[in-house]
Amino acid sequence: MPVSSRLLRRFSFLFASLCGVAVSLLVASFARLGAEMVRSAQQGAWSEASTWENGRVPGPGDTVLIRPSHQVTYDQASPKVIRAVHVGGVLKFATDRDTLLCVGLLRIAPGEDCAEEGFDCHALPREPMALEDRSNGPALEIGTSSAPLDARHTAIIRLTHLPDMAQNHSRPSCAAVDAWTYTVRR
Repeated sequence: MPVSSRLLRRFSFLFASLCGVAVSLLVASFARLGAEMVRSAQQGAWSEASTWENGRVPGPGDTVLIRPSHQVTYDQASPKVIRAVHVGGVLKFATDRDTLLCVGLLRIAPGEDCAEEGFDCHALPREPMALEDRSNGPALEIGTSSAPLDARHTAIIRLTHLPDMAQNHSRPSCAAVDAWTYTVRR
């Protein structure tokens, strides 16, 4: 076989391989095309468009921010995976129905930082704060002693692995709950 034929075949194989990688990256980009940052505009139900800054209920692949001073009531049972939910205010689960939240990262921390990087999957929990220090901080609320989750219903948070969540970060990521504090409200 002449040298030029071998070079042509190698070049063709290399070109086909690069095209395959490019198509894979393009497909992954299009899969995230509809996803965006969705921020709370006010207190309200998760399922109400008026609760959200852009007038759109969060959907699959979105990153959600519940802003400080906002309380959002999660009132859905959806198997669609939200990329990340960052709670700077209060995420309260409805107690009068079954709820299901599928999410790659659930972060409960003060402020509006929505970074995914730097999360340590193997870190030990922080020391809980004193109850008096927690009353105005971010919280995940699934019933309270005065308004418990009805025994006929369930509230499920399903942590879902998203492989692309770790690709652009120095440390690998995993499906996780990152709780700045554990809040008990009475």
